Amino acid sequence: MASEGEYVRAVKGRVKAAWAKWREVSAVMCDKKLPAKLKSKMYKTVIRPVLLYGAETWALRKKEESLLQRTEIRMLRWMLEISLREQKTNEEVLAKAGITGISSKIEKARLT
Repeated sequence: MASEGEYVRAVKGRVKAAWAKWREVSAVMCDKKLPAKLKSKMYKTVIRPVLLYGAETWALRKKEESLLQRTEIRMLRWMLEISLREQKTNEEVLAKAGITGISSKIEKARLT
């Protein structure tokens, strides 16, 4: 059984890798001419798998789960050009992107 420190490092490493992938495709993700639906599909197929690789084996605490949620919402807000000043909730951002939350995705991965 892995120690808690290993899970924390694994989650932080996945977040780092997801941001690296984001930078690779940021020209497409931040293109104002592309529809949000296409950007969401790209996020789901390119970035989210990098973020969630190995997640079914993690014993997540609230702290790590919160880190993953913050990372996802930050990327989605950037992609959809939703400023924090607009005061949209995370649920509204997820709904606009047409994406389920990362917590439910991790839970679903554990169950399969």
